[in-house]
Amino acid sequence: MPDPGNSEKVAILIGDNTQGAPLYSYIGDENYFGDGSFLVRNGLAYGKLYVWVSNDGFASPQDWNGTGARTSGSFVEIEHYNPFEAGNAGYDELGFATQARQYELAFAGACAFSFSRQEDVATNPDRPNEVIMASTGRQELYPADSWGTLYKIVVNLSNLNNITANISVLYDGDDAGAGAFSHPDEGLRSPDNLDWADNGFIYVQEDRSITAFGSISGQEASIWEVNPYSGSMKRVSMVNRAAHLLEGQFDPNPSDIGNWETSGIIDVSGLVNGRNVLAINVQGHSINGGNIATEGLVEGGQILIMTGPNENAGNPSSASLLENGAASATDSQFFAYPNPVIDFMTLEYPRTAENTTAIIEVFDVQGKLIASEHATAKSTLQRIDLSTLTSGTYIVSLRIGDERYTTPFVKK
Repeated sequence: MPDPGNSEKVAILIGDNTQGAPLYSYIGDENYFGDGSFLVRNGLAYGKLYVWVSNDGFASPQDWNGTGARTSGSFVEIEHYNPFEAGNAGYDELGFATQARQYELAFAGACAFSFSRQEDVATNPDRPNEVIMASTGRQELYPADSWGTLYKIVVNLSNLNNITANISVLYDGDDAGAGAFSHPDEGLRSPDNLDWADNGFIYVQEDRSITAFGSISGQEASIWEVNPYSGSMKRVSMVNRAAHLLEGQFDPNPSDIGNWETSGIIDVSGLVNGRNVLAINVQGHSINGGNIATEGLVEGGQILIMTGPNENAGNPSSASLLENGAASATDSQFFAYPNPVIDFMTLEYPRTAENTTAIIEVFDVQGKLIASEHATAKSTLQRIDLSTLTSGTYIVSLRIGDERYTTPFVKK
């Protein structure tokens, strides 16, 4: 839930969990009717519904995709409730728009962006206006998003009459993270449920949604740890189909890769001192027999606990990377791309007065100044040469007058 900056409001970012759906935001008024009921008290009884529309006119992942791609947009209100339409076509007996009518309002009316299939969203525990979203990909709907995509969303709620959001592709499975992996099947596939953990990393589960899942790598559904700023990632666990089954249960097709899915993940580290702890749900779609058959259940499942050492010192946020104050936290108006970068990087920032001096600085992760240059900030773009840097993680900072913008990046 992003922070609306108003104690009388509640803001919710919503992934539809159906294919070809818009990204919704809901802004509600807390205790609007003053009756103290749960829905009213929490701002869920009266509010407005919005859909995200790209400023660049992008309609779907078919025309906007690729690791490191960025775009901006606004949330446009749709009339999801009209009591005068109650019982009419497209509305229920209370006057709420049906799902089909909401899609009509979103796409034909507002020209909303259509995501392949948004599965889950999670907010940064330190910066609630930063949101990560997983879309599993839908090969038959959008071939350009077959392996799934991780999006990072920065929502600007400073003006509730003009809600904006910048969205970047943190990882595109179809280009294997801009070549970070040799094949899409070697990297993160069909991202499903996720959580932005207290240690600053994102933990993402896989749910097979493409037939080629596992065909190259031979790897079962896995959990990945993702740096939300550099996009670097590593597999931290994997389903083991040799797991012990209860008496009478069996798996008739143990070689069907991805048929066991890790489908829910929650960071519960706050309940345990000194450890990173994840609660994980696993669905064994192909398990049958035993109590599954006798109790009329559909399939088998497990709830697991995964623990690791406390890695807060490795928090990837720019605030912790620069402990000696060399730069400020990442600003939603500042972009540096591509990321990862090979030779040249473009810096994009708010428009300033002409002939204003811009100071560009590059730091290592300990906050040591590596390089700096001056430029005239008479446009909103600066191109810098990073070809001499060695591979690793850095922070780029742009100073214009009293304003400073920073973001981490990875040099290949």
